[in-house]
Amino acid sequence: MPTALADEYSEIPTSISTEYSDTGVSEYPDNCEGIGYLPEYTKENLTDAEKRGRCTWYLWTGGNAKYYRDLAKRTHGGVDLLKLIDSRVHDERLQRYGAINDPGCEKATAPDEYGLWLDKCKDPLSTGVIGLRKFQNPNFDSAKWNPVEYAKTSQIEPPYVIGQSCAICHVALDPLNPPKDKEHPKWENLVAALGNQYIKENKLFASSVADNSFIKQVLDSQKPGTSDTSRIATDHINNPNAINSIFNLGDRPTYPEVMNDGSTKDVNHILKDGADSTGVPIASLRVYVNIGMCGDYWTSLHEPLLGRTPQKPFDIASKRRGRSAKAGDRQKHAWLMPKHS
Repeated sequence: MPTALADEYSEIPTSISTEYSDTGVSEYPDNCEGIGYLPEYTKENLTDAEKRGRCTWYLWTGGNAKYYRDLAKRTHGGVDLLKLIDSRVHDERLQRYGAINDPGCEKATAPDEYGLWLDKCKDPLSTGVIGLRKFQNPNFDSAKWNPVEYAKTSQIEPPYVIGQSCAICHVALDPLNPPKDKEHPKWENLVAALGNQYIKENKLFASSVADNSFIKQVLDSQKPGTSDTSRIATDHINNPNAINSIFNLGDRPTYPEVMNDGSTKDVNHILKDGADSTGVPIASLRVYVNIGMCGDYWTSLHEPLLGRTPQKPFDIASKRRGRSAKAGDRQKHAWLMPKHS
């Protein structure tokens, strides 16, 4: 597998940093090119590509914070990632949501200047939860802000928007070096891509959904440690599967598949049901689209929550030309697989 898949398949990855993601000064020594910070990896020496892959895996959201803000408004606060990071539940996040606390963060002792209870973190973009990232909201208007009103329906523009990286589902507690306190792990207690066997994805998406809602009943049928990768696409199949371990992908069996040009190519199937039959690089990038990258485009192709209208194909060529997206959303830098122990 190539080490990088960049714009136009260049061998030279472009910069990850954007004008919206400058994190300023941090206590961590390893700067991930503007998307946040991670402590140094001490188990072995990493190549530059592996360091970039590690940063991408833990920190990069593909611009999907814009999608999750839209989702919060569409559901009138029923699904709102900003509400999930309330620091007052810092000590019970794993129990409630199966979410893993960022070892570089601690519980807040008071609300911030906006009345929000947020963890105090060494990484300015961390929410306190591994895999959830915090960004300034360009649409925020301090004159209109009211935290009490926001808590009701999520319609007022908040000071922050929250994005999601691959780490939310894939980073796990290390079974060979478990933490003494699962709610307060250290970095050495985490493994990058085993799959979070504790994650309660249904709780992440139903924290404010009414108990008498049919949606809540469907979500509550989901077991911890599973993910439904086509939930938002609404395929009318309730089919959460165990979260895929992401390593040795190139060693998995290959199967003949017909490509768009009519040719047949042997490719790896990544998901357990045989989906993602496009090979490792595109299957990996597809995940970012699935969790909200280019959300302004793909939510125009179908009704994202109830699925009452026919779906239209996601046209990669159109998106590459920049239709309905900023250059920052396209993120021309490379997809890099992480380093694993």
